[in-house]
Amino acid sequence: MRRYATFFKVRLRAFQGREHGLAWVHLEVTATYRGTRVTVWTRVDVRPVNGGAA
Repeated sequence: MRRYATFFKVRLRAFQGREHGLAWVHLEVTATYRGTRVTVWTRVDVRPVNGGAA
């Protein structure tokens, strides 16, 4: 996502949230490229590193 932000020369936006007992991070880059508005995004589920079930 950082590479997209660098390529488009825009800021990488990050949002955190939680629903249904699951925490997540949403990363997003929005830019205009060759006259077209483009959004690239991903949502990553956050799992505990220690103490969680494998």
